[in-house]
Amino acid sequence: MGQIRTLRAQLQQNYDRTIASKHPIVPWLVRHTEYLSNRFATHADGNTSYFRRWNKDHKAPLCEFGETVQYLLPTVKQLPKMEQRFFKAIWLGRDTATGETLLGISNKIVRARTNRRMPKPDKYDKQIFDVISRTGTTMASPPTSQAQLQPPMVFHPPRRPTATAETQTFKEQVTVRPAPTGGPQLPPKAVAGTPMASAAPAMASSPMATAPTSCHSRPTMPPPPKRHLADDIAEGSSTKQQRTPAQPEAPARPEPTPEQPKSRLRITKVTRKTKQ
Repeated sequence: MGQIRTLRAQLQQNYDRTIASKHPIVPWLVRHTEYLSNRFATHADGNTSYFRRWNKDHKAPLCEFGETVQYLLPTVKQLPKMEQRFFKAIWLGRDTATGETLLGISNKIVRARTNRRMPKPDKYDKQIFDVISRTGTTMASPPTSQAQLQPPMVFHPPRRPTATAETQTFKEQVTVRPAPTGGPQLPPKAVAGTPMASAAPAMASSPMATAPTSCHSRPTMPPPPKRHLADDIAEGSSTKQQRTPAQPEAPARPEPTPEQPKSRLRITKVTRKTKQ
């Protein structure tokens, strides 16, 4: 209760508003106080309740309770490029199951993964806080399951028309209409020779590209012609183990040629004389 009174006094000072016990943000204040006590309050052995359960410390980043932040829409990839991605909301804590951030907006609670903190002048938006105070009917108690958290309202781009509407519009455009009775009429041969008249029966008989595959009545294609190969097996068609290529023989070495006689004389004997 002391932690609850401390957070309540800090919230009243930040927004300059009086928070009674029936204010819609009080249940979320109690929930966040329990979240802080289980993860940061130490026992006699110096460990927290979170450390006793998971054998590790709680290191997830937290914002100040009741702070005005910006959250990213979960369906941001479905929006056009010029649409806004971030919206303001009141930070109400973190989800213990998924680790997502719980945020309060007008008459609902949303979850988000990505948050942005605001600078000091915009850190406490009194207008958003007053909207939550007036439309806090669905925020009377925190949700007990993930199904009770409603997703934010997201702007979806307009969808393209269906294939049936496109096919019907295309058929209306290519329909050949006769000329009025008051104006000049073309002879039957001239009408039959026009490109629109010749294209209309073909287009009426042929299925559209968007029609199902069962509507297509195409003739079967003839099978490809068979290749006529010789009965003898080529060298490359047999397996590697069955191939017996001829081993290349090394070229024969040339026979040594007899040494040619030279014109100069050779020294055959050396005589050495010494003095006694």
